[in-house]
Amino acid sequence: MFRRAIDTAGLKEIKCKNGRFTWSNERENPTLVSIDKFFCNCSWEDLFPLSTLMAASTACSDHSPLLLADAAAPRRRTKLKFESFWPQFPRFHETVDQAWSRPVHSTCAFKRLSIKMGRTTKDLKI
Repeated sequence: MFRRAIDTAGLKEIKCKNGRFTWSNERENPTLVSIDKFFCNCSWEDLFPLSTLMAASTACSDHSPLLLADAAAPRRRTKLKFESFWPQFPRFHETVDQAWSRPVHSTCAFKRLSIKMGRTTKDLKI
């Protein structure tokens, strides 16, 4: 009856990407079952074509919590791209000098460079 209801409603199961089983009786020779499911219809799937279902771990339940997420690449902050005409702007060199010359409290050269570049980027965007 359950399968017939799912078919009648036009639902389809979203399969878990990292595990076949969502429940365990947690014994030495465990019984593993896929009890927990996630279903969607075609309209939902069209809205979220890159969604991914993952099973998470938990210490307080015999069920694996299911996490549905958008699998699209995370949005990154846009990087500053240097334009050759920028040095012609008033105060360009002054802005870069001030951002670069502020003290950095790190002994790691890479960290210092990263901080200075970040400060310069931020100040130039202003």
